[in-house]
Amino acid sequence: MMPYCHTVFLPPEITQLDKSFQTDVQCQIHTAYGDTDVLLINGITRQGGPLSPFKSALTTSLGHQWLSDSFGINVQSLMAHKGEPHTPLDDIIVKVAMVEATNDSLLFTHSIAELREMCISMECFQFAYGWTTAWDKSEVSIINSHLHMSTSILLPSIDTGNPASPDTVSHSIPVCPDKIIFLRTPINDEIAHFNSLLSSVDNFSIPRFVHQLPLTVIQKIINQLLISKLHAQIALHPITPSHMSALESHITSKIHAYFSFPFIPSSEILHLPISHHGFGFSSISWFNDAATVSSVLWDLNHHIPLFHNMAQITIADWQCSITKCIFPFSSEGLHISYHLSCPSIPILFTLVHCVLCTLKLNIVPSDQSTIMRGEISFIHLACHVPNSPHITMLRCYIHSPYQFL
Repeated sequence: MMPYCHTVFLPPEITQLDKSFQTDVQCQIHTAYGDTDVLLINGITRQGGPLSPFKSALTTSLGHQWLSDSFGINVQSLMAHKGEPHTPLDDIIVKVAMVEATNDSLLFTHSIAELREMCISMECFQFAYGWTTAWDKSEVSIINSHLHMSTSILLPSIDTGNPASPDTVSHSIPVCPDKIIFLRTPINDEIAHFNSLLSSVDNFSIPRFVHQLPLTVIQKIINQLLISKLHAQIALHPITPSHMSALESHITSKIHAYFSFPFIPSSEILHLPISHHGFGFSSISWFNDAATVSSVLWDLNHHIPLFHNMAQITIADWQCSITKCIFPFSSEGLHISYHLSCPSIPILFTLVHCVLCTLKLNIVPSDQSTIMRGEISFIHLACHVPNSPHITMLRCYIHSPYQFL
C-alpha cells in the first residue's frame, strides 16, 4: 500500500497534507503497567484520524471497481427485458457487483460458483490492506429461486496463517432465502423490520428514582434515548402506517404506565409542542412520512448516477408494467391503490404513494423532452389518450411483427 495518499485524480496539496499528518506523530501505548514513553511514528495513518475515512473509501472503491470488471449482475426494466421498450428509462442498465456501507458488504451474483470466485478474490484483495471477513456474521441470500436450497453452503477464504499459500479454507455459511439484512436492517421485509423496532421499544425502560420525574424530563429521556434510535433505523427503511401506529401506541403506553394517568393521552396531544398545550414528544409517524418522501425524491434526483438510475428503473417498472403507463406519483396515478407489500415494487416506493395520497400531494416529472425528441413509443403515448381513435389500431399491431415504436 502506498504510504501517502497520491493519485492522479487529486491535487498535490492532498499528498502534502497527508505527509504532514504522518510525520513525527506522537503516540503512547497503554499497557497493564501504565503508559509507555512517547513514540514517534512516521508513514502510518492513525485510525480515527482526519484522513482515515478518506483513505478507507479510496481503498474499498478500488476493490469494488476491480470486482466489477469480472463479476456482478445487470439490472434493467421489465419492458427492456421483454424487448418492448416504452421510454428512454428502459435503455438504462445498471451493473451491480458490490454494495458497501460502514462494515457491511453485499456481493451480487447469478450463481453459487461465481459467488465463491468473488469471495476468494475479495479476500485476497482486502487481506493486503489488513482486513478480514467476519465469517461468523455472514449470510447467503438466494432471491427468487424455486430450486431446493440447502441450509448452508461452503465459501472459500485464504489461510490467514499462510496467505501466500494457494490452498483455501472453507467456511460454512447459513442460507437465508428471500431475505437481506443490511446495516442490521431487514430490506423490503416490513414485518421483520417492525418486530426489530418493536423489540427496541419494549426493551426500553424509563429510569426509576425515589421521586417521580417531571414530564419534561421524561420527554427528554424518551426523545433522546428511544426516539433518536428509532429515527436512525427508520431513516434506513421506513415502515407502514399501521406498524407506525402500533409503535406509537407502545410508547404511549409506557408513558401512561409511568405517570399512572387515569386515561391514555391521544397521540395528537402527545406530539403537540408544549407551546401549543401538548406534551412535546417527538412523533416517529411524522418523521417516517418525511423520511419516506424525501428518500425517494432524493434518489430520483440523485447526483450519483447509480442511485439515480436504480430509482428510474423502479419507476419504469411501476409505470409501464403495473399502472398502464401512468406515472404512479401523479394526480392520476395516486387514484390507483396498491398493496404496500407489492412484490414487484420496493416497499419504500409504495409507502411514498400512500403518504402522498394521505397528504393529497403529487410528484410530477418535469423533464418531458423525450416526447419532443420522439424517444417514446406510440403505445405509451396512446395510453395517455384512451379515447383516441388510433388506440384500437395500435393495440392490434402491438403484438404483430409490424410494431409501432
